[in-house]
Order: sequence, then structure tokens, then C-alpha cells
Amino acid sequence: MQGLARSADHWPYLAQYLSLEDLGRLNSVSRDFTGASTPKMMERAALDAIRWQEREAVTAEDLQRFRFHPAARDLCRNLPATACLQSLHLARKAIADGNLQATVAPVVPSCRMTSIDLMPLPRDGGIVCWHSSAEDNRPVRYLIRAGQACPYALPDGTMAVPRTAHQGGIGTARQFLVPRPDYWVLARPDHTLCVWRAGTAELADLPQPRPERIRMAAVSGNGRFVAWAAQERNGDCHLKCHDRELDRLCVDRVVSDPQLCQLSVASDGALFVGSQAQGYQFGTEDMLKIVPFLHLPGCLYGLSPDENFLIRSGVYSTDGTGTITLEDRLRGTDIVLLRQRPSRSTAWFARPASMAFSPLNALIAVAYHDGVIQVFDPGRGEMSSCVICPDAELPHARVQMQPLINFDGFNRIHTVFRHFDGTLAVHTLHLGHPGQD
Repeated sequence: MQGLARSADHWPYLAQYLSLEDLGRLNSVSRDFTGASTPKMMERAALDAIRWQEREAVTAEDLQRFRFHPAARDLCRNLPATACLQSLHLARKAIADGNLQATVAPVVPSCRMTSIDLMPLPRDGGIVCWHSSAEDNRPVRYLIRAGQACPYALPDGTMAVPRTAHQGGIGTARQFLVPRPDYWVLARPDHTLCVWRAGTAELADLPQPRPERIRMAAVSGNGRFVAWAAQERNGDCHLKCHDRELDRLCVDRVVSDPQLCQLSVASDGALFVGSQAQGYQFGTEDMLKIVPFLHLPGCLYGLSPDENFLIRSGVYSTDGTGTITLEDRLRGTDIVLLRQRPSRSTAWFARPASMAFSPLNALIAVAYHDGVIQVFDPGRGEMSSCVICPDAELPHARVQMQPLINFDGFNRIHTVFRHFDGTLAVHTLHLGHPGQD
């Protein structure tokens, strides 16, 4: 064993088959392996682990844009993958040590908002907020990132089509190591639908007939599939999903359910529609599956930003208001995010308002309507025992704060919320001392 560990010419052939877990187990067997595990071996294994979790070809150049933990920044230039995983380890250590601190700051410049958009899916620390202009009552949007607000304009002559109706659904965010495009479904004054790739001049009209009573619309992460729901005159809802690559409808159904309020579509064309009573799944061949709910208020039924999880309200008989179930679409397993605290207000405010996934889906944060914030570690604990930080909370409890939460690296969690007077503020939960991040 020691001979193998000290034979450097053997390691290049053996190392290509070793994961981070393998290296950890070898190091626990003998200290000789600690010296034999070179930084380059650790970097390769770390990059493989990141690519497996992100399910895409993350490069060292991609990782250079990541906000590393300060204690890991000495590694980030030459060993960015190792620095990324060390940043996660340091965030988890701060949680285990109880080293958590919160700060609240106003959004700069000061903004007074009437609403906070749940569209598009906020990525990489950005949140879109809007209010009505005092001059002409037209919506004015701002992009808020790291406590700074800047105007966010849609293409001229268009308006955004929401992903939800009747205050259904939940705000979701995911920080990606490789930035992904944001697609919006927009409508022109003549009701023509179009797809806009945010930040570019790419604006494409859909060739389908113009829906006059459109309620909500969604686009897949890759921009290929566009789904929308239009209200029929008899109260039914007409669901369509268009494949832009093949230029055809893959779903064309009328559903007799007046409570449809959530819509999301995956990059493989699978369509997910949620109501207050049940959920509907449509495959690419228009196959229908109906999923009943527990008739809890504010039921959830939609995809996470990376489309890996189906976000649902609690599906077990012991679950109460506030519980979230994440169905892993690839592994077929469930992660239960159980609310640990009673409501600071009424039961209605105990509902989740927004949730965020960290890079690698390593940590999950949930902000509830009553201002409670919980952080979960799905990689540790069994089912509902993965809660690790149940005590953070926003300043208010009995007002419509409309909190939207997101990660900034592993050790900072930002939540934008609305004060009584409509002004916006940012609550930041630091996993570690604020001066250390």
C-alpha cells in the first residue's frame, strides 16, 4: 500500500479513475496517500464532481467568474474547482458553528414598488421588480442585483406575459456556474406572442394563431418550447405548447379547470400545469397525467430553474402548510423541506413565497410570507431532517412583503422584500462573519 502511494509514476494512471470520495477514503486509510494526492489530482476530481452535479461542461474559465469564499481565494487562480468546493465546505462549517449573521440595507437607489415580478426566473443574483409610472401608469421595471437597482427595459411595443395567475406558484432562483440565457414570453398589442432572449436583440414571433385571452405563458430553459394558457369564453382553459425547432404544437388541450394558476415547460417538452386542486403533466406526445393535491392553500406545482426538480406542496399526510416536496426528475427520489417554525402571523402567511438553489444544488433557501427564512442542506440528513438554519427572519411579519430570495456564492443569501411604504430593502444572511465575505 505504501509502495503504491509513493510511486508517483503509478498515480497518473490510477488518478483518472478516482473521485473526490475515493481520494477521501484513501487519505483516511493512510497518511501516505495524503502526500500522494497532488493538487492537480484534487482539482481534476473536484472539476469532475462539479460537472456531474451541474450536468454540463463547466470549465476552469467559467469558475473564475464565481464569487469564492475569501478563505478560498488563494486557490482560485490555479485551482478554481478546488476553491469552489472549499467555499461550500466553509459555508457548511459556518452553519455548523452557528456563525450566522444578518444585515438589512435599503436598495440603492431608493425604489418604491407596487409589486415584485416572479418572472423571469431570477438567475445569478438578479431580481426583476416593477411599479407603475406616475405619469402614464405604465409598468416600469428594475433589475436588482447586490442591492443596486438599474432600469430593465423590454423591447418596445411589448408586454410581459406572467408565468402564474391569481398569485399562484412561487418565486424561484438558481445561481449557475455557467450563465444561462433568460427567455421571456412577450405579447404585442395585437396579442401576437413572441420569445425574447433578455439582453440581446433576439425577438421571434410565434407562428401560432393569436390567443386573445392569454392568462400565462412559459418558455423552456433552452428556449425551444413555449407554452401558454388562454381562457375560453365558457371558462375552460386552452393549453398549447409549441416546439420552435420542429415548428409544431406538441400539446393542444382544453382543460375544464377554472383554477389553473401555474405553468412551466421543460427543455424536453414536458409541460407542467398547476391549479388549486391538482396538477397536470403533459408529455411531448400530448399524454396527460393528473396529480391530485391535498387541497392546501397556495399549492405549488412547477419546475425548478434547472428543471431537475418538480416543486410541489407537501404530498404526505403529516405535512402542513409551508412544506415543500422536491421530486428529483432524474433519480426518482423526493426531498422534503419541512417548515420547522409556527407562523409569525396567520397560517396563510406560513406559505413559502420564494426559494433559491445554490450552485451545485448544494444548499436550498426558502423565504416564507411571514418573513421566516430557512436554509436546507439536501445532501445531509434524511428527508425533512435536512433543515439546518431555521431562525433567520425579515423585520416584518404581518404585511405583504413579497420576498424574493437568491444565493450569492455559497456564503451569502440575499432576500429582496418590500417595506410598509413600498420601498425595497435587501436582507443578507451571511454564513460566517460579514467581514469575512
